[in-house]
Amino acid sequence: MIRKEVVSSFIKSIGHNGDTLEVEFKSGKVYEYFPVISMIYDDFMKADSKSKFFRARIVDSYTEREVSQRKL
Repeated sequence: MIRKEVVSSFIKSIGHNGDTLEVEFKSGKVYEYFPVISMIYDDFMKADSKSKFFRARIVDSYTEREVSQRKL
């Protein structure tokens, strides 16, 4: 999955493909969240604070799976 780098205190990059959201953290860990519709991804990318959006709209709302580290 192609991810785009973002400005955030703890998120390095974000990608979306179909119904899967992929988030790479500055720690190097990568997680997938699903099912995430494209509108949520678009809102996430437009959010002034990616960290606040992640905590409020993603982390406890979707199934989470840790994946291997991947390059952009």
